[in-house]
Amino acid sequence: MANPTNPSDLEGLLEERPEAAPRRWGAARYAALAGLLGLAALALAKAGSLAKLRGATGELLGLESMSDCFKVGMFYTNPHKMMGTERMMEETAVMCQQRCSQVGGCAHFTFWPDGGCLLSGPEATLKATPFQFSEAVTGPPDCRFVEEPEAVSTWGADAALGGVQQAGEKVAEVKEKVAEVAPPSPGVNGTACSAYPACMMMGMNQGDCCPNADKVSLGCCSGFPPPIQQVKMVPGSECSSFPACVMLNVTGACCPTATGTRLGCCGM
Repeated sequence: MANPTNPSDLEGLLEERPEAAPRRWGAARYAALAGLLGLAALALAKAGSLAKLRGATGELLGLESMSDCFKVGMFYTNPHKMMGTERMMEETAVMCQQRCSQVGGCAHFTFWPDGGCLLSGPEATLKATPFQFSEAVTGPPDCRFVEEPEAVSTWGADAALGGVQQAGEKVAEVKEKVAEVAPPSPGVNGTACSAYPACMMMGMNQGDCCPNADKVSLGCCSGFPPPIQQVKMVPGSECSSFPACVMLNVTGACCPTATGTRLGCCGM
């Protein structure tokens, strides 16, 4: 919001203020009205009629149409009033709205807390008021003709989603066709499991393995796995023979290792 101590956008909005006495009278009137509304709220709340209270409050303040088209804490500026119009004093926001409806070209009204009524054209810009003017009310000349927000069309999103789905289906079709056109090549000894000693050793001696019925080549089609190389330790190279290596919890060959590397703990 604008700076309350220097509201540049409001310099012209409250021009021609009433004298101090009338302004104090207006504040007292609103205070009395607020007190009456508070008492009414308590009475109606006890009776379970809060909905009626809201309607009565809106009627008293002239804001019965607020929920439909009035905006509170907002004002129109740049320019803040139409050419040829002046700031007038009105009792309620509804009366200010009625004045706007009677002036040709009036697109919005702003009703200020002190009763000031300003009319603005379609070129005016809607802004938020500083805190001390948060009770200002603005709206169109007639709430009956407020346009409903246009329904958001989802045609573009639906079309895009449909395109993505179609593309996904096409990709799946292409993958299926590629799988059909280019099946896995048979192994070097054909597809039968019995043609591969490694598959026979694993107990698969019937059917196809390379590839199988699911067009998957099993690991045994590549032969037996290479034997695990056993590491030979040179006598005297055991880590357990070196206290520093034992403290480091190193096991196996350390001094040197199977690859010929001598660890640092060997010389400690």
